[in-house]
Amino acid sequence: AWHGCTATACGFHACVVSWSLYAPQLKAWMNEFPRRQLAVLTLDEFAEAPRSALQRITGFLGLRSFPRMVLDWKWDWNRRSRATRVECAAETLDALRTFFRPHVRELAELLTRRRQLRAAAYVRKW
Repeated sequence: AWHGCTATACGFHACVVSWSLYAPQLKAWMNEFPRRQLAVLTLDEFAEAPRSALQRITGFLGLRSFPRMVLDWKWDWNRRSRATRVECAAETLDALRTFFRPHVRELAELLTRRRQLRAAAYVRKW
């Protein structure tokens, strides 16, 4: 269903729905580059353990660690207080979860097949 929408209605690169379907996008990269040249990191991993995520990135790239100032930064930019959260109707959340469920499953399976196990574990929580 998403392919018809993005291919004929609004174009893949301009569609907010298609931007949210990561498996087709990652699959294209994974088909072009060997496994050892790709590392997939989710925002969830970064939000949960920013220091560890940053160290994983520099280790993967073979770079020196980020400066201590960066590693010790208070990375709470993605956490909103209860007062600023936007509520969403239960029916809307249910519709979104229903729509995205097969796409999330596809992404988790792709990441697992391509040995991106840490990212796959985070995706399974979605």
